Amino acid sequence: MIRLFDSHCQLQDHRILNIVPRLVNETLDIGVTHFAVNGVSENDWHLISMSKSKFRPTSIHCVRAFGDLLEVLKSEGPFPSGLVLHSYLGYAEMVTEFYKLGAYFSFSGFLMSMKESKAKKMLRAGYCWKPMLRMRNHLFPDSVLRCWL
Repeated sequence: MIRLFDSHCQLQDHRILNIVPRLVNETLDIGVTHFAVNGVSENDWHLISMSKSKFRPTSIHCVRAFGDLLEVLKSEGPFPSGLVLHSYLGYAEMVTEFYKLGAYFSFSGFLMSMKESKAKKMLRAGYCWKPMLRMRNHLFPDSVLRCWL
C-alpha cells in the first residue's frame, strides 16, 4: 500500500467535528499515515504557537490578512523549525519581514490571476530568499516561472 501524507486538511473545522474520528479511520485505511491540519480562519492561528512549542514546521495559507498575520508572527516568532507561507500572494515589501521570522514561500498558479507587475515584484522578492513552487496539474510549469523572472 502506498503511504500518503494529507498536507492540507482542516480537521478542526467545526462543521465536521462530529465525523472527524470516522474520517481519520477511513483515510488511515486507504494509506494516509500523516495529517497536516491547516487553519481556515484567524481563530485557528493558535496552531502557530502549538507547532512552535513542539518544534514543528508550520504551513500557513493567508488570504488578504498579511498585515495581521505578520503582527501575530512577530509576537510569536522567530520560527527556527520554519514556516511556509503557502500559496503566497502578499506584498513584496513584506517578504523580508516574513523571511526574518523563518518563512519559506510557496507560489501557486493563482499568480496568473494577479496583475503582472505586482506578481513579478512579489516573485522577485520571494525568489531571492527561500521559494518553493507548488506544482499541481501543470497549472504553473517551470517555463512560466522562468519567463516571469
